[in-house]
Amino acid sequence: MACSNNSIVACNGSNDPLQRRSANYHASIWNPELIESFTTPYTYELYANRLDELKQKAKDLFASAKESTSELLKLTDSVQKLGVAYYFEEEIKEAMNILKGDATIKDLNATSLHFRLLREYGHPVSTDVFDKFRKRDGRFHDNLREDIEGLLSLFEASFLGIEGEDILEEANIFCTEHLKESLGTLGSKIILAEQVKQSLDIPSYWRMPRIEAQNFIKLYPTDDESSPILLTLAKLDYNLVQSIHQQELKELARIGLTKFVCILTAIDDMYDVYGSIDELELFTEAVKRWEIGAVLEELPEYMQICYLAMFNFGNELAYDVMKIHGLNTLSYIKKEWENLCTSYVVEARWFSKGYTPTAKEYIENAWVSVGSPAAIVHAYILLQLQGSNDLTENSLSCLKVEHGYDEMIYWSSLISRLSNDLGNSAVELKRGDVAKSIQCYMIEEGISEEEARDRIKSLIIYSWKKLNGKNLYKSDFPESMAKMCLDMSRTAHCIFHGDGIGTSTGVTRDRLVSLILEPIPVEL
Repeated sequence: MACSNNSIVACNGSNDPLQRRSANYHASIWNPELIESFTTPYTYELYANRLDELKQKAKDLFASAKESTSELLKLTDSVQKLGVAYYFEEEIKEAMNILKGDATIKDLNATSLHFRLLREYGHPVSTDVFDKFRKRDGRFHDNLREDIEGLLSLFEASFLGIEGEDILEEANIFCTEHLKESLGTLGSKIILAEQVKQSLDIPSYWRMPRIEAQNFIKLYPTDDESSPILLTLAKLDYNLVQSIHQQELKELARIGLTKFVCILTAIDDMYDVYGSIDELELFTEAVKRWEIGAVLEELPEYMQICYLAMFNFGNELAYDVMKIHGLNTLSYIKKEWENLCTSYVVEARWFSKGYTPTAKEYIENAWVSVGSPAAIVHAYILLQLQGSNDLTENSLSCLKVEHGYDEMIYWSSLISRLSNDLGNSAVELKRGDVAKSIQCYMIEEGISEEEARDRIKSLIIYSWKKLNGKNLYKSDFPESMAKMCLDMSRTAHCIFHGDGIGTSTGVTRDRLVSLILEPIPVEL
């Protein structure tokens, strides 16, 4: 029996006449033969010694910069943007301890950079540092509009704000207005104009670090104070990390997080597109029971495959963690799958009834259905199998909603969901999906699509403030999980600012080809 693209008769070996929908996804362009052909001349075996030499020379730069605040700020900012900060964690920690006690910084650019770096590295520096740039009425001095580099630095710093910091909101509005005006007047300052354009599009704090490194490596040589040592290190590191990415792609089938994402994607599409509401109710109950036997026999054949994949993956992961760390994580793994499938079936019920939820109803469910909470929890547990040692009973308690420690996961997931809706809602509605946040606001409040999109963008900014606050005062929340929450949000901005995840062509493909296959020329 052949299956058409748009209306599919159940193709599970039965004669079920149920008409099924299809998302009409194209075949993957990343076939195994192509992936196996990936190669690069850069390997750690060949360049380990040169890498170590460059790292030591860069450490010497930190040592010589200790007496100069401006040099230390510039150096720390550069290694961060070049993507090599992870080599210098101790040096940066020492630099932050020096900088947090420095009250001598005067100009806008340095003050903003000082604030941003301290906030990024977990120091709760006060926004009072910006008071010297404001008039008695609280507004920023008019002459600052001429300092484009300072405005750009202040603009970037404003995204490290937390809830209630009105001065950073004012700074963002002030900088946005004058940076937009500057784009037509920068003339020969091509690089500065490009940096302004990029930041207005997506601030650096919201960007994926690897893509930011690739971008900054191209811009860095134009800086009169750039360091040849740092530039060479960054290029070599980029190429060596690229070689790891190529190897990992060839081993994807053995990587736990890849298995999780593949299973999640199949189940997501089953709820969104293929399954009938009665079948989906059965599957959801089966996930809650988490057993084989009679449960499996109750499900249609196509669902049995998905259920077994999820069941076996979860149990095997819990077994591996128990074997290494002596801790039982199965209840957490089961709970994430239960929460995820419960949120999926809520949306499936809405769709089957033709119901458009209120914005509040939608968001309360959609921050889970986006898959981020389950992805973060699984990534954290899987990290323990890669040599991480921060899994404890206390850290596991952070995964329990009733403890109130999961707010970083919540705000990160909400950012992911809303970014998804901004980028993908039109495509998903076209294929037949439940109304997204944009449509919920439009219908509930009688506003235009543009107004609804502005509402979502404001909610994303608010969510980042909440996420920043929780990250700044995270108490005993595991550092590795906090980083995952931040990176999940950045990944969402990157993916859904392009083509989303429903296609292998266009901007997303070009980014992947560039990151995985194209090394940066470097003289060693």
